[in-house]
Amino acid sequence: MKRIICFLLVALLCVSLAACAMSDGYGKYANIYRLLDAGDYAGAHAAIDALAGISSTTAPVTDPTAATAPAETTAPVQTTAPAVVAPSDATYVLNTSSMRIHKPDCGSVETIKEGNREYTKLTREELMAQGYEPCGRCNP
Repeated sequence: MKRIICFLLVALLCVSLAACAMSDGYGKYANIYRLLDAGDYAGAHAAIDALAGISSTTAPVTDPTAATAPAETTAPVQTTAPAVVAPSDATYVLNTSSMRIHKPDCGSVETIKEGNREYTKLTREELMAQGYEPCGRCNP
């Protein structure tokens, strides 16, 4: 009985390995790799955008001979950076690399590189509006 079970397990393993060997191993990225191998970089970018759910938009084609009005100058949009405060006054500690919000006593704060660590008094909602996400460990 043990030999039959071992034989069936070995056969199942062989079938699984054969199926893996027959696939290209790229899964959902196979089309992108094929396009890159063929040198179709624009097609590869479009495939990546499609996988990411980004709709491709094209700029309108303009006639270079047509007279154009001077472009209006507008002030650049300012995004407010987190107000940096002293570590003892901070409500939250930010990892500017991973864009995570931590409580000051979170164990993950010790692993943040000094150059990526910022201390702030902004609210959780204000930080999330700037693209930060709460830490999964301390859940601020």
